[in-house]
Amino acid sequence: MGLDPELEEEAQTLVKSTVNFVSEVLGDEDDIPEAAELRKQRSQIDICRKETEELLTKADSISTISALKLALQLVEMLLFLTVKTELAGQCATSSYLTSWRQQSVMSRIGEILWTVKDALELARDLEDRELEAMSLKALARVHLSRVKEPDAPMAAVNEASKALEVFKSLGDQEIAKHTRLHAGILFVLGDAQLSKALKSPFSQAREEALEAAAATMREATEVYEKLEDTKWKGRAMLGTALALVGLEDEDQQMDGERLAEDAKDLFHDAGELDMEVVAVMLIVKCRVTTSGLDCALLSAEDAAEDWKEEGGRPEHVAIALHTAATIHFQLKEGLDRAAQFCAEALELFRAAGWRRAETAVLQTYCRVESLNLNFDKSIKCAKEAVMNYRDMKDTRGEAEALAYQAEAALSKLNTEENTLPTAEAQALADEGKECSDKSREMFIELGDKEGLQIVDEVTFVSTNVAVEKYCEATPPTRMITTLKSDGHGAQEEVAEGWPLRGPSAVHVRPVRPVRPLNHSALRRGHQCDDTFVLLFLLEMDEVENHTLLLAWLKQRTDLKGTVRRAGDAFVSSDSAESVTEGIDIVAVPLNRISTQAGPDEHLLVMDCEGGNNALAAIRTLVNVFGLLLGSQVVFVANGMATEQALQTLGMSLAARSLVRLEEGSQLPKQELVFVVNKNTLRYEGSALEKILEQKFDDAGRQELRDTVRECFPERSFFTVPLMGMPAFDDNLKSLREHLVNRRKNLQMGGMPVAGRQLAGVMELIVAEMKKSEEISVPSMNRYVIYEGFLMPLIHDLMELGREQMPELEDYDPALAKRNPTPALLQRFDESCAHIRHSGLKDEARQQLEMKLRDSWQWVEAKNEAFGNEVCDTVQETRELEISRSKSVVGGAGLLKDVVVTKQLCREEGRTVLYRKKGGQPEALPWKSHGTTVTRTVEWSFDTLPPSCKGLLRKASPNSLRAMLRVISWDRQPRVCVVQDGHFLWFDEQTASGKKGQAKGCINFLMHKASVRRDERNPAAFIISPAEPQGWHDPSSFTGNAFRSFFFDASESEVACAHWVSTIAENIRFANLAAEQLGAELFRQVRVFKPSWDDLE
Repeated sequence: MGLDPELEEEAQTLVKSTVNFVSEVLGDEDDIPEAAELRKQRSQIDICRKETEELLTKADSISTISALKLALQLVEMLLFLTVKTELAGQCATSSYLTSWRQQSVMSRIGEILWTVKDALELARDLEDRELEAMSLKALARVHLSRVKEPDAPMAAVNEASKALEVFKSLGDQEIAKHTRLHAGILFVLGDAQLSKALKSPFSQAREEALEAAAATMREATEVYEKLEDTKWKGRAMLGTALALVGLEDEDQQMDGERLAEDAKDLFHDAGELDMEVVAVMLIVKCRVTTSGLDCALLSAEDAAEDWKEEGGRPEHVAIALHTAATIHFQLKEGLDRAAQFCAEALELFRAAGWRRAETAVLQTYCRVESLNLNFDKSIKCAKEAVMNYRDMKDTRGEAEALAYQAEAALSKLNTEENTLPTAEAQALADEGKECSDKSREMFIELGDKEGLQIVDEVTFVSTNVAVEKYCEATPPTRMITTLKSDGHGAQEEVAEGWPLRGPSAVHVRPVRPVRPLNHSALRRGHQCDDTFVLLFLLEMDEVENHTLLLAWLKQRTDLKGTVRRAGDAFVSSDSAESVTEGIDIVAVPLNRISTQAGPDEHLLVMDCEGGNNALAAIRTLVNVFGLLLGSQVVFVANGMATEQALQTLGMSLAARSLVRLEEGSQLPKQELVFVVNKNTLRYEGSALEKILEQKFDDAGRQELRDTVRECFPERSFFTVPLMGMPAFDDNLKSLREHLVNRRKNLQMGGMPVAGRQLAGVMELIVAEMKKSEEISVPSMNRYVIYEGFLMPLIHDLMELGREQMPELEDYDPALAKRNPTPALLQRFDESCAHIRHSGLKDEARQQLEMKLRDSWQWVEAKNEAFGNEVCDTVQETRELEISRSKSVVGGAGLLKDVVVTKQLCREEGRTVLYRKKGGQPEALPWKSHGTTVTRTVEWSFDTLPPSCKGLLRKASPNSLRAMLRVISWDRQPRVCVVQDGHFLWFDEQTASGKKGQAKGCINFLMHKASVRRDERNPAAFIISPAEPQGWHDPSSFTGNAFRSFFFDASESEVACAHWVSTIAENIRFANLAAEQLGAELFRQVRVFKPSWDDLE
């Protein structure tokens, strides 16, 4: 069954426009001799184009539809090989090829988008489901090619998903053509899902899109395997690898890397060497993500070695060497090797005649030698790259090379190793500025934001070096400290300088952060700024160096004392002044003094100020720390174990009265190690126990002993003689071994205390002491009500809130109705209605409300992101006038000498986005299509109305003939012509010879007319004046200005209805043409009786 002629004509038009589009794009790249792969791609496209044109020459409808399907494949092939997405546009030398073809396609993407949409509408009109699926697949690829537009990935996913649904409705057809369509739809869907994932700002949405892309590409791989299509199977495997490597799961990343390796081997075995290079480059990219730059470098170097051994692949070897050099540059390591790789790659590309690839290597060579401080070589490479790009008329490449030339010149100027004469330094500065300024101008002209970032980075780095040198040589004008939000310590401290620049004395304000002190500096005993020790400590979770911890505590708790490194001794002196003020602290890694200690185990020793020196200040806070934090308390008595020493110990234990315990709480269990230093008496090991077991009538002395026994269930006694005495070393060793072997982890509530936690506890102690000179561990109300009831309640309600928070998969316009916050707050109020402490309730409620609000704001933000997704796009076009000119209508006929106005217009297009959340549509900026079109201002003359010719009988205006009208004897036979807005009649003799003047003419442009069928005679029609004043200038026919013309078509070879419709079309044309000509109508159109020659 044949097609409707109009639909067939539309299909042919679509095919022709598609073929012309492809031919014009390919015609733009003939001047690229080194692009071997482009020529290879072009041959594939040319084959498909010729097949399409051959089918179009056949005159049957089946061939027309087949040609349209082939034309859609042609468009897809061009876009896939041209526009670079994650999977499309990739070839072995893609980074070296010109982007001219892509720029040409992108400038006309709106044109091809409408062509494919028209094909889709035609497929639906024809009810051809296969053609509809192919059109949707092609439309998805067109959307993917709109790489810089934000709605493109989502639009591509939508169209590809529709294509898959249409394909499934076709049913199972086990033919290769049908299977290939299925594979192609899956591939473009996976490509779209990959693009969507990489543009998503939300990690969860990105993960979901990557998982969907991996699943789709796996399915595509299976279908291509059925087709035994190695090349496309490998491409689908690479797509799966890309998706897996993008996921956060390390196992899936490694699976992706292995899949890329399999694809590489597949391409190599099939002889698809260019695609093998693509796979290797992808493996390098994967390994940057999974294993780091070092592993990626090994992959590139291995590929170069393998291809050298294989032989016959110099260009591919050069690509691998260049890639390895680029990674060396990124690592800032092995720069001599990178320079060697660049030199080898340069030689190989020059031998192959690939000038663009050679120039790309020159740019990398320039940057490598700049880091190598070989600036003369670097500048030479940059200048050569600039000249090459200029010869190739590649403006973008030239601008980038100029930026790197500026980088090399300014780097040479800023390097300390180069002490340059003033004139040479000025020349380098001028060269750098000139190159960077010119590069910036070129990028601005191109509208290239990425290029501008390159220039900004170059100028920033070089300027920053100069600023650093100034700051090192010049004291800062002022210091600016930004405190943390909680008021504890500095968040940032910067120094600000105000140098003068140039003769105009313009102020420049370099601001640089003050560098924090590191571990090693502190361990070496360097003086440090406590503010920065504080900042560093807040990042510590492990007790790696207690010196750092306690240096911070010293600053935060107002403790006086000294922080010492491991291995130092505490200060001792024979001075009457107190040596220890506050607490001296040392942190000792235990594996230095005990083989049984673990590598991360530290002993924190706090030497507290003495209580038996009349010149020493006794600080209660020192004793409180000892009671609450020490796991071993070493009390040192001088000379002998006296009652006074025991009383001094009791004074320290008096600090217990400052600790307010709650029911069920207790202080940590501690061991007392009583040491008699500088001992000259003979004591037994049980001496302390005998002292404590003594009974006295004096209640004070007895209470003192009871208190010591109660506070220290575990007790030990040691003596240390005077230094130099025979037993000194042995006794000291015993004491040390006892302290090390009996050590205990500091625990609270059964949990080991880490550095940050210890800092927090001591901070609490200090705050409580400052506030009330009493310590509650912790206060009753806050512990029981807030921490014991309200905080768990908040936790439970937050868990419930997280479960009730909507899990959004798409935009929800009624999201506010699903907010669980009000119900949860009401539940909180009901649960704690019995609590009378309103302050704690209000604090807890505010915290719950804040947490719920934060969670809900995340849901709202996600809903807003879904709402901002584009649900539909409309392509708008416009034409902007460039110039005007006068031209005659031309051709043959009565209007050939009419002068009309021609407009030369530039075609522009834009995308209008409709977002899911509604609101006003968002129009993207207008972009030129790069094409022009000529329009006629008086556009009615572009298409002249239809014409008609035939024999009619005309009623005569003669009065005698009018008397005979009743018997129809007044009807004169006339040959009538409708043409170019005129109605003419000739006598039969004149018409037969096609010479002579018409008997009469109605010029519809000048004579405003109407036509109607005769009510009494269905085979006749009447032409009458349309205006009340009758005909304007009736000189071209007989009769007065109000005459109506009667024509009988009963004997005509043309039906009366056709006469009427044709005349009506000519009247409409004439009215419109007269309106558009305006005043020019009376100067250009005249009323006369034309001849046959005028008609032809």
